[in-house]
Amino acid sequence: MSALLVACLAQAHDHPDVAPGGGTDAALALQFVAGVALVAGALRVEPGVGAALLGAATGLALHALPTPPDGALLFTLGLVGVGLAPAAVAHAALAYPDGRLTESRDRAAVAIGYLVSVGVMGLLVAAVFDPRSGGCFACPRNMLLVHGDPEAVDWLSHQAPRAGAVVALALALLVLLRLVRRPPATRSVATPLSAAAVAALALSAWADLRSAGSLAPDSTDRDLWLATVAALGLAALGLAWRPLRAARVRTALGRLMVAATAGPDDLRNALAQACGDPELAIVVPHPESASR
Repeated sequence: MSALLVACLAQAHDHPDVAPGGGTDAALALQFVAGVALVAGALRVEPGVGAALLGAATGLALHALPTPPDGALLFTLGLVGVGLAPAAVAHAALAYPDGRLTESRDRAAVAIGYLVSVGVMGLLVAAVFDPRSGGCFACPRNMLLVHGDPEAVDWLSHQAPRAGAVVALALALLVLLRLVRRPPATRSVATPLSAAAVAALALSAWADLRSAGSLAPDSTDRDLWLATVAALGLAALGLAWRPLRAARVRTALGRLMVAATAGPDDLRNALAQACGDPELAIVVPHPESASR
């Protein structure tokens, strides 16, 4: 994954005029750091969340490619994976911290997200896009071309980004609703990742709507992409809140252990503050009946 990120950013560096984030050192560094943070974060979480984070890193790398990139393989991968990151980060936010999509609505929403971002915006476009017939004589060969259809490509260039924007906004709303419905302790853990995912989805939707309008890419599109990259990086950094919060709980308990006058109320208050759950209660069995 890191090799793919480096390869894509190297091409962006070589062709800065047609790279989504430009070719400045700051822009390249931001994309590199965010991509590496997503990969590193994937190694520290449950497999389901980790796979989604790796998908987001892959989407980030492929979106960073210049248009067109050098080489048929990267060109084809870029066609397929350009919209992958938003759906993947929504998947990660909905599955975190347990690593599973527990509700059927979440599973359906994530499936639709991947279907639109990879299936419609990626594979379907790649199946009908013949660079030569489209006038892109500098483009490499499309390895997934089935039948060139310029009219279909023109229609998809308007409608697929609109569908991507609708799905991104729907996923952002679902992530917010799921965050509000979580238990307080879990919500405290999930808030940094969920908030960053919502920002990335909203920015992606804005960029898709601009793309659907057939506007030539300009500085606004570049800024939108770099802001989306920053949000993806913050999503990866948000994973660090979980161990920090665990450390707060250990510290609170350690202080009580050395306090001579600490009682049950002190323990409950310390845990409630550390967990971010003011309604936290400690339940112990009755010494004789074992009932609570």
